[in-house]
Amino acid sequence: MVGWATKVDDDRRCGLVAIVSDSGQVIAHAGFERDDQCPDRAEFATVIADGYQGRGLGTILLGRLAEAADRAGVARLTGEVLADNYRMLRMLCHSGFPVSFRRTCGVVLVEVPTSLDRGAGTVRAA
Repeated sequence: MVGWATKVDDDRRCGLVAIVSDSGQVIAHAGFERDDQCPDRAEFATVIADGYQGRGLGTILLGRLAEAADRAGVARLTGEVLADNYRMLRMLCHSGFPVSFRRTCGVVLVEVPTSLDRGAGTVRAA
């Protein structure tokens, strides 16, 4: 996972990290990887350390990731969220992006436009 997260080129693959300023400890990662079959789409993922969840960090990372994806020509971020990951689903619902959800067997498929010009709403500050 670390190898995937650190091999970025800001076009096909992009990664962001959040660190604690005084210790340098990595507490969160967000990234996307462009879909080779559909280059205007990319799969995204986020991971936030348990002790830092619920503080708005996910919303900030999603906004920054969407900005980077938009600059790279990616129009939509797609992802899979476990159906019982209520914190992630709630964060996506309240992110300010017009997120679309589709439930399948134990997984929720999500799609996020990378530009609010392609949807409605605003990204709220954390």
